[in-house]
Amino acid sequence: MIVQILPESDLSRGFIDFMQENFKDDFCYILINGENSNADLIQENVIILENRISLALNQKARNWLSSSSAIILNWVDGAILTLLFPFRKKIAAMFWGGDLTFLLKGAESKNPIKKMVSTCIKKQVESLPCTITLSRGEYDLLRSACSLKGKWFLGSFMSNSMKEIQKKCSTRDAYDETRILLGNSATSSNRHQQMFDMLERFNKENAVFYAPLTYGDMEYRDKIIKLGKDKFGDKFVPLVKHMDSSDYLDFLSTITVGVFNHNRQQGIGNISRLLAFGAKVYLSKDGPLLEENLKDGFKVFPTEDIPNQSFEELIFMKDKDRETNTQKASFEAYSQEAKELWSKIIAYLNVVKPYERS
Repeated sequence: MIVQILPESDLSRGFIDFMQENFKDDFCYILINGENSNADLIQENVIILENRISLALNQKARNWLSSSSAIILNWVDGAILTLLFPFRKKIAAMFWGGDLTFLLKGAESKNPIKKMVSTCIKKQVESLPCTITLSRGEYDLLRSACSLKGKWFLGSFMSNSMKEIQKKCSTRDAYDETRILLGNSATSSNRHQQMFDMLERFNKENAVFYAPLTYGDMEYRDKIIKLGKDKFGDKFVPLVKHMDSSDYLDFLSTITVGVFNHNRQQGIGNISRLLAFGAKVYLSKDGPLLEENLKDGFKVFPTEDIPNQSFEELIFMKDKDRETNTQKASFEAYSQEAKELWSKIIAYLNVVKPYERS
């Protein structure tokens, strides 16, 4: 049995659905921070815990962790790694982006507590038998900071929530205005202010600027809402209320341009869905996703080009490039890639015994 530990979220539930549908292996799932979970989501092979410490207190979770052949930690959190220390020889840690940024920045922080936590995480990660990243660029960053002793795999966080995209088409042409999406969350790594500065001169164009700010740092969110209103007036629309996956997918189908100014791996769900709808996507050169998407054959554009563009150049995209992105970002294409990547990871964890991974 392989145990997967994840934060409780719609994305995690979609991932569990995907894994259970495509792999016959004996998986169990532990979801953390599930205070607001719906009871109907509790399954025989899923535990929803209220917090991290419950990993040590919940008897069923302890039994699963003890009897498992491997543990996949889909969330490289220092507290969880510490709680899982007795099982360190059978842990595969998968970085999502924010956790890697915390590790890298914490190591250089002048704050002694952040530095100590980062150093602790680093030492634990270095001794793990297996690490997984969602991009090759992130692996290079991780390797530059840590002396990794274990096996590395490229992973995927595929969600069955993407299935619904097969039934939907882009609706951007149904609107008179151009709809532009700015970032994916209320986190500073979106670098909203820099985006706003790039795009402010277009505030007289027939365009609406949407900023998803549903989750993240609420103090930062309030600051960005004020700044966005100052820059774009009523044309700036902050998204602060949670939408269910179907409604959010409908919203994304209306977008013409997505601007993601991240300096780390972030917003993959938004980016992949916009590509599938044929929207034009801008990614920052100093983040890992621009180069990764270009290498994978997608037609994406650097945010650094925006200051030198006219509005027409900002939104223009060749039909053949839209078609290429739509085909490559289809659920079938992403699903097949995810199955191949996870098959390699699972084969390794099933075949190589814990004592051989130390």
